[in-house]
Amino acid sequence: MGKVDDMRKLREAQFAQRERAAGGTSKKAAEEPASEEPVEDAGASHAADAEGTCAACGKVKPLHNGLVAVHQKGLGKVCAGSRKAPR
Repeated sequence: MGKVDDMRKLREAQFAQRERAAGGTSKKAAEEPASEEPVEDAGASHAADAEGTCAACGKVKPLHNGLVAVHQKGLGKVCAGSRKAPR
């Protein structure tokens, strides 16, 4: 599933939990059985393999679409390894 679906499920679970705590029932909670499974963080499953080493400066940076994230080498200067494949 994608990040948007994970976040939607998290919001729905939180809303259902608040409704149960308040004693009311929402229309959606009444239709679907309450899930007791813990909802995992949306980005936690991707955190381990979503990092790479910059080819220019050697720093470990997050990856976006397989490329190293944009980062600065100095004050206002973009690193030459930004938006390139990691080493």
